[in-house]
Amino acid sequence: MEGILKEYTTEDIKKRKIQLEKEIQKSKVIREILEKYFKFEISDYIIDDIVHNETYRHLCFVINLAIVNERISTKNAKTLKEGIKEIFSIEDDLDMVKAELLFNE
Repeated sequence: MEGILKEYTTEDIKKRKIQLEKEIQKSKVIREILEKYFKFEISDYIIDDIVHNETYRHLCFVINLAIVNERISTKNAKTLKEGIKEIFSIEDDLDMVKAELLFNE
């Protein structure tokens, strides 16, 4: 591990730690909002992609992966895809799912 970090200053590491802590907090808030809205559990990797503002198409691929991995039912996946389109004002598959839209309401 020391070898990996030797190219980074202490300040770089502190900044990255703060960035990760903010990302974790944002993830928790997004999960809480969406699970309350949809009334079912949403896998971590779906939440992570929303936090990282992925495209709607990418998010749909990840939701399909969750179906295959039995992390979400087909019915809930369909509900999630439709709901995300509505919540994030998605008009095209390549539109980004912008997490900040959840915080502007």
